[in-house]
Amino acid sequence: MYRRARDIWAQLAKYAQNVYRPDITAGEREHLRGHWLDRLPAMDADIADMAKRLEQSKAGGPRQDRVQAAIQEALGRPHRVSVPCRHVPAARFQPGSALNLALQAAGQGMVRSVCLHYRHVNHAERWRAEDMQRKDNRFEAAIPADYTHSPFPLQYYFELRAGPNAAWLFPGLGATLSDQPYFVVRGGRL
Repeated sequence: MYRRARDIWAQLAKYAQNVYRPDITAGEREHLRGHWLDRLPAMDADIADMAKRLEQSKAGGPRQDRVQAAIQEALGRPHRVSVPCRHVPAARFQPGSALNLALQAAGQGMVRSVCLHYRHVNHAERWRAEDMQRKDNRFEAAIPADYTHSPFPLQYYFELRAGPNAAWLFPGLGATLSDQPYFVVRGGRL
C-alpha cells in the first residue's frame, strides 16, 4: 500500500511540476519547503526500511500476531462515530469583540466533550483550541476579543468526543469528502 501511495504521489507531483514553483514554503520551519518531487527519495528510503523490518518480522515470535492485526486495521475502513450537529455561524464578527459560538449535538448523552479549533484565515498561523463548556443541551465557547482584532477572517471547526476511541469533526468533509471542513466568518472594518 505504501508503494502504491508513493507512486500516486509521484504521478501527482509530476503533474504539478510545471504548475508550481520548484521551491514552495509549506510551513514555518526552514526544512518545510521545496517541491513534492523532493519527497520521493525519503519515501523510497522509508519503504526500503519498512520492507526490511517486515522481512525480519516474518521470522515469527510473540509480536507477529500484533503486527498482523495492526496491518489489517491500517488496511481496513474505519467506522467513524458521528451524530447530527447544529451550528449557526455568525454573519460577521466585530474585530476587538469576543465571538461567541454554540453547538448542539443530537444524542447529548453520547457526546462527552467538544473542542473548538480556530485561527485566522492565514495559513502561516497555527490552530488554537478551546474546550467548550456544556450548558444544558449545547456546548459554548468564545474566540477571545484580542484574537478577533485582526484584518483576517476567522475559520473554525469543532472536535466532538464520545470516548477515547470515538471522535469526529464538525462540519467535516462530509460523505463525499469534498465539503468545506470549517466555518469562515468575516469581520467588519478595523
